[in-house]
Amino acid sequence: MAEFKYEPLDSSDVDIYEDPNSQFIPPIGNGCGVSEAVHEQRNNGEKDDSTLEIEERVKNVIEKLRPYLQKDGGDIQYLGIENKWVHIKMLGSCNGCGSVGLSLVEIEEFLLEEINSPEIKGISWN
Repeated sequence: MAEFKYEPLDSSDVDIYEDPNSQFIPPIGNGCGVSEAVHEQRNNGEKDDSTLEIEERVKNVIEKLRPYLQKDGGDIQYLGIENKWVHIKMLGSCNGCGSVGLSLVEIEEFLLEEINSPEIKGISWN
């Protein structure tokens, strides 16, 4: 079996994370929140107006849908937007339901129609 040798990063390896002018942003979906933290640092911890507007519009659309899902014992939770994809979580009876695929298609169509922005490609769920 090969032996793993740990070598710490030197400062030249991490400059891309520390330099506020760096164009490198690691992917958000890596589970550690690094790129989100880097993005927030570059923006002094605040999201820009266009991101806030889109996010608010998405949340409003999800709030319109919730009563219909709740009527059947389900629910939907907004998790965030990453790389133009709206991340949601299906809850209650929606989680594991055989019809959830059809519901997600309808949710995505409704969301895209209501938002009508190139900033949103679709939905991703878990």
